[in-house]
Amino acid sequence: MSDKDEIFKKYQMINESKYSNDDGAGEESKEYRDYSDADPDFELARTNFPHGAGYPNPKRSYEAVVRTDYISGPDDSYDEKFNNTYKPLIIDFVKKEMPESIDKYNLEDYADMDGLQYRVNMLIPGDESGNAMREKFHKLLDYIYGDSPNNPDNKSNYPLFVTLYDTTRLFGGHEEGGWWYDYNDKIQSYKVTAPDQVEKVAKHLYNNLRQYDLDGQPRIYLERKPGSLTKQERPNYE
Repeated sequence: MSDKDEIFKKYQMINESKYSNDDGAGEESKEYRDYSDADPDFELARTNFPHGAGYPNPKRSYEAVVRTDYISGPDDSYDEKFNNTYKPLIIDFVKKEMPESIDKYNLEDYADMDGLQYRVNMLIPGDESGNAMREKFHKLLDYIYGDSPNNPDNKSNYPLFVTLYDTTRLFGGHEEGGWWYDYNDKIQSYKVTAPDQVEKVAKHLYNNLRQYDLDGQPRIYLERKPGSLTKQERPNYE
Protein backbone atom coordinates (compact mmCIF):
# COMPACT_ATOMS: atom_id res chain seq x y z
CA MET A 1 0.00 0.00 0.00
CA SER A 2 1.40 3.41 -0.98
CA ASP A 3 1.85 6.32 1.43
CA LYS A 4 -1.10 8.11 -0.16
CA ASP A 5 -3.30 5.01 0.25
CA GLU A 6 -2.30 4.87 3.91
CA ILE A 7 -3.21 8.53 4.38
CA PHE A 8 -6.47 8.11 2.50
CA LYS A 9 -7.41 5.13 4.71
CA LYS A 10 -6.56 7.12 7.82
CA TYR A 11 -8.71 10.05 6.75
CA GLN A 12 -11.66 7.78 6.01
CA MET A 13 -11.52 6.59 9.63
CA ILE A 14 -11.14 10.03 11.26
CA ASN A 15 -14.15 12.33 11.38
CA GLU A 16 -12.69 15.22 13.35
CA SER A 17 -10.02 17.60 12.12
CA LYS A 18 -6.43 16.39 12.28
CA TYR A 19 -5.61 19.63 14.06
CA SER A 20 -8.06 19.17 16.92
CA ASN A 21 -6.43 18.96 20.31
CA ASP A 22 -8.99 17.30 22.54
CA ASP A 23 -6.37 15.76 24.81
CA GLY A 24 -4.66 19.09 25.47
CA ALA A 25 -1.30 17.65 24.47
CA GLY A 26 -0.23 20.65 22.40
CA GLU A 27 -0.30 18.87 19.03
CA GLU A 28 -0.53 22.15 17.12
CA SER A 29 3.14 22.87 17.77
CA LYS A 30 4.02 19.93 15.51
CA GLU A 31 2.11 21.36 12.56
CA TYR A 32 4.36 24.35 11.84
CA ARG A 33 7.67 26.06 12.55
CA ASP A 34 7.99 29.60 13.84
CA TYR A 35 9.68 31.99 11.45
CA SER A 36 12.63 33.97 12.77
CA ASP A 37 15.03 36.33 10.99
CA ALA A 38 17.82 34.67 12.95
CA ASP A 39 16.88 31.13 11.86
CA PRO A 40 20.04 29.60 10.31
CA ASP A 41 17.84 27.45 8.05
CA PHE A 42 16.69 30.56 6.22
CA GLU A 43 19.38 30.59 3.61
CA LEU A 44 18.35 31.25 0.04
CA ALA A 45 18.85 28.96 -2.95
CA ARG A 46 21.35 26.16 -2.46
CA THR A 47 21.40 25.36 -6.15
CA ASN A 48 22.77 26.82 -9.37
CA PHE A 49 19.30 26.98 -10.93
CA PRO A 50 17.37 30.28 -10.88
CA HIS A 51 15.30 30.48 -7.68
CA GLY A 52 16.24 26.89 -6.87
CA ALA A 53 12.95 25.59 -8.20
CA GLY A 54 13.95 23.87 -11.41
CA TYR A 55 14.57 25.39 -14.82
CA PRO A 56 12.97 25.95 -17.21
CA ASN A 57 9.54 24.88 -15.93
CA PRO A 58 6.76 27.48 -16.24
CA LYS A 59 4.51 25.44 -13.95
CA ARG A 60 7.06 25.99 -11.20
CA SER A 61 7.72 29.67 -11.81
CA TYR A 62 7.54 31.83 -8.71
CA GLU A 63 4.29 33.42 -9.92
CA ALA A 64 2.69 30.00 -10.51
CA VAL A 65 3.74 28.53 -7.17
CA VAL A 66 3.46 31.38 -4.65
CA ARG A 67 -0.08 32.59 -3.91
CA THR A 68 0.28 34.79 -0.86
CA ASP A 69 -1.38 37.97 -2.12
CA TYR A 70 -4.54 36.93 -0.26
CA ILE A 71 -5.37 34.86 2.82
CA SER A 72 -6.67 31.40 1.93
CA GLY A 73 -8.99 29.14 3.85
CA PRO A 74 -12.43 29.46 5.43
CA ASP A 75 -13.21 32.46 7.62
CA ASP A 76 -16.68 33.30 8.92
CA SER A 77 -15.56 36.70 10.16
CA TYR A 78 -15.48 38.11 6.61
CA ASP A 79 -19.17 37.28 6.00
CA GLU A 80 -20.03 38.90 9.30
CA LYS A 81 -18.07 42.05 8.45
CA PHE A 82 -19.53 42.20 4.95
CA ASN A 83 -23.12 42.03 6.22
CA ASN A 84 -22.68 44.25 9.28
CA THR A 85 -20.11 46.81 8.11
CA TYR A 86 -19.06 46.78 4.45
CA LYS A 87 -22.46 46.42 2.79
CA PRO A 88 -24.09 49.13 4.96
CA LEU A 89 -21.20 51.49 4.12
CA ILE A 90 -21.66 50.94 0.38
CA ILE A 91 -25.44 51.29 0.57
CA ASP A 92 -25.04 54.53 2.53
CA PHE A 93 -22.68 55.78 -0.19
CA VAL A 94 -25.30 55.06 -2.88
CA LYS A 95 -28.02 56.77 -0.83
CA LYS A 96 -25.94 59.94 -0.60
CA GLU A 97 -24.51 59.99 -4.12
CA MET A 98 -27.27 58.35 -6.18
CA PRO A 99 -30.51 58.41 -4.15
CA GLU A 100 -32.58 57.74 -7.28
CA SER A 101 -30.94 54.32 -7.67
CA ILE A 102 -31.90 52.97 -4.24
CA ASP A 103 -35.50 52.30 -5.30
CA LYS A 104 -34.44 50.61 -8.56
CA TYR A 105 -32.08 48.03 -7.12
CA ASN A 106 -32.39 46.18 -3.83
CA LEU A 107 -28.75 46.31 -2.79
CA GLU A 108 -29.56 44.55 0.48
CA ASP A 109 -30.03 41.33 -1.48
CA TYR A 110 -26.39 41.12 -2.56
CA ALA A 111 -24.58 38.37 -0.67
CA ASP A 112 -20.98 39.06 -1.71
CA MET A 113 -18.65 41.99 -2.26
CA ASP A 114 -17.89 41.25 -5.91
CA GLY A 115 -21.54 41.40 -6.95
CA LEU A 116 -22.28 44.52 -4.92
CA GLN A 117 -19.16 46.31 -6.13
CA TYR A 118 -19.99 45.48 -9.75
CA ARG A 119 -23.56 46.79 -9.42
CA VAL A 120 -22.48 50.10 -7.86
CA ASN A 121 -19.79 50.59 -10.51
CA MET A 122 -22.47 50.12 -13.17
CA LEU A 123 -24.70 52.72 -11.47
CA ILE A 124 -22.01 55.42 -11.52
CA PRO A 125 -22.22 57.49 -14.74
CA GLY A 126 -19.55 56.52 -17.23
CA ASP A 127 -18.91 60.05 -18.46
CA GLU A 128 -17.00 62.90 -16.79
CA SER A 129 -19.92 63.64 -14.47
CA GLY A 130 -19.22 60.40 -12.66
CA ASN A 131 -15.48 60.92 -12.16
CA ALA A 132 -15.68 62.49 -8.69
CA MET A 133 -18.24 59.91 -7.58
CA ARG A 134 -16.10 57.05 -8.88
CA GLU A 135 -13.06 58.41 -7.03
CA LYS A 136 -15.06 58.53 -3.77
CA PHE A 137 -16.25 54.98 -4.29
CA HIS A 138 -12.75 53.68 -4.95
CA LYS A 139 -11.51 55.37 -1.76
CA LEU A 140 -14.29 53.61 0.12
CA LEU A 141 -13.26 50.28 -1.43
CA ASP A 142 -9.63 50.95 -0.45
CA TYR A 143 -10.74 51.43 3.14
CA ILE A 144 -12.80 48.24 3.07
CA TYR A 145 -9.97 46.19 1.58
CA GLY A 146 -7.50 47.59 4.12
CA ASP A 147 -9.80 46.53 6.96
CA SER A 148 -10.65 43.15 5.41
CA PRO A 149 -9.91 39.86 7.23
CA ASN A 150 -8.64 38.60 3.85
CA ASN A 151 -6.02 41.34 3.42
CA PRO A 152 -2.47 40.07 4.06
CA ASP A 153 -1.29 43.65 4.67
CA ASN A 154 -3.69 44.06 7.60
CA LYS A 155 -1.52 43.52 10.70
CA SER A 156 -4.55 42.67 12.83
CA ASN A 157 -5.01 39.46 10.81
CA TYR A 158 -1.79 37.96 12.16
CA PRO A 159 -0.42 35.48 13.14
CA LEU A 160 -0.83 33.56 9.86
CA PHE A 161 0.91 30.59 8.24
CA VAL A 162 2.88 30.30 5.00
CA THR A 163 2.42 26.71 3.87
CA LEU A 164 3.85 24.57 1.09
CA TYR A 165 1.47 22.02 -0.45
CA ASP A 166 2.06 19.22 -2.92
CA THR A 167 -0.94 19.22 -5.28
CA THR A 168 -1.60 16.19 -7.45
CA ARG A 169 -4.55 15.04 -9.56
CA LEU A 170 -6.09 11.70 -8.64
CA PHE A 171 -8.70 9.62 -10.41
CA GLY A 172 -12.06 9.96 -8.68
CA GLY A 173 -14.34 7.58 -10.56
CA HIS A 174 -15.76 6.42 -13.87
CA GLU A 175 -18.92 8.54 -13.85
CA GLU A 176 -19.55 10.41 -17.12
CA GLY A 177 -16.37 9.11 -18.68
CA GLY A 178 -14.18 9.63 -15.63
CA TRP A 179 -13.36 12.52 -13.33
CA TRP A 180 -10.36 13.73 -11.33
CA TYR A 181 -9.82 15.73 -8.15
CA ASP A 182 -7.03 17.69 -6.46
CA TYR A 183 -5.11 15.93 -3.71
CA ASN A 184 -3.41 18.55 -1.49
CA ASP A 185 -0.75 17.33 0.89
CA LYS A 186 0.74 19.77 3.43
CA ILE A 187 4.54 19.58 3.27
CA GLN A 188 5.85 22.41 5.47
CA SER A 189 4.33 25.37 7.28
CA TYR A 190 5.82 28.43 9.00
CA LYS A 191 4.09 30.75 11.43
CA VAL A 192 4.51 34.44 10.58
CA THR A 193 3.56 37.34 12.84
CA ALA A 194 3.84 40.34 10.50
CA PRO A 195 3.25 41.14 6.80
CA ASP A 196 6.93 41.72 6.05
CA GLN A 197 7.74 38.11 6.97
CA VAL A 198 5.44 36.55 4.37
CA GLU A 199 7.58 37.07 1.28
CA LYS A 200 10.76 36.02 3.12
CA VAL A 201 9.22 32.70 4.14
CA ALA A 202 7.59 32.13 0.74
CA LYS A 203 10.94 32.70 -1.00
CA HIS A 204 12.66 30.36 1.43
CA LEU A 205 10.19 27.56 0.71
CA TYR A 206 10.30 28.24 -3.03
CA ASN A 207 14.08 28.42 -3.22
CA ASN A 208 14.38 25.08 -1.46
CA LEU A 209 11.70 23.09 -3.30
CA ARG A 210 14.27 20.53 -4.39
CA GLN A 211 14.78 19.31 -0.85
CA TYR A 212 11.16 18.11 -0.69
CA ASP A 213 9.89 14.90 -2.28
CA LEU A 214 7.02 16.32 -4.34
CA ASP A 215 4.81 14.18 -6.55
CA GLY A 216 2.78 16.98 -8.11
CA GLN A 217 2.81 20.74 -8.40
CA PRO A 218 4.08 22.84 -5.48
CA ARG A 219 1.76 25.53 -4.17
CA ILE A 220 2.57 28.02 -1.42
CA TYR A 221 -0.38 29.67 0.34
CA LEU A 222 -0.93 32.14 3.15
CA GLU A 223 -3.55 30.70 5.50
CA ARG A 224 -5.10 31.12 8.94
CA LYS A 225 -4.40 27.61 10.14
CA PRO A 226 -1.58 25.29 9.05
CA GLY A 227 -2.93 22.70 6.67
CA SER A 228 -6.39 24.26 6.31
CA LEU A 229 -6.31 23.62 2.55
CA THR A 230 -5.40 19.95 2.92
CA LYS A 231 -7.64 17.83 0.70
CA GLN A 232 -6.88 14.16 0.90
CA GLU A 233 -10.34 12.62 0.98
CA ARG A 234 -11.92 11.40 -2.24
CA PRO A 235 -14.95 13.69 -2.75
CA ASN A 236 -18.38 12.28 -3.46
CA TYR A 237 -19.45 12.49 -7.09
CA GLU A 238 -22.47 14.77 -7.58
